Amino acid sequence: MILYGIKNCDSVKKARKHLDGYHKQYAFYDFKNHQVTKEMIADWLQDVTFDQLLNKRSTTWKNLSESEKAEPTVELLCKYPTLIKRPVLENHGKVYVGYKSETYDKLA
Repeated sequence: MILYGIKNCDSVKKARKHLDGYHKQYAFYDFKNHQVTKEMIADWLQDVTFDQLLNKRSTTWKNLSESEKAEPTVELLCKYPTLIKRPVLENHGKVYVGYKSETYDKLA
């Protein structure tokens, strides 16, 4: 199990607390310390849509140019990982985006 996100993100904190509460072993991949690659995103897009992955509520999104917003790309997500909705959880070949306690309960 791999959890991707930013350690000071509230949703990521909730996800980590949930997984820790069930004593689940997982690797944490902090977007601030590790590069997000096109390959990672391509793998995630096998399970979720680009719109599900894109965080349009982020400050980064609000600061993009209109042309970047008109056609967001995988490369843009790699350049600005805060545009990725958090957390992203990989578990047994399945990808989950965002934190929902009901979903995480089913993983435990």
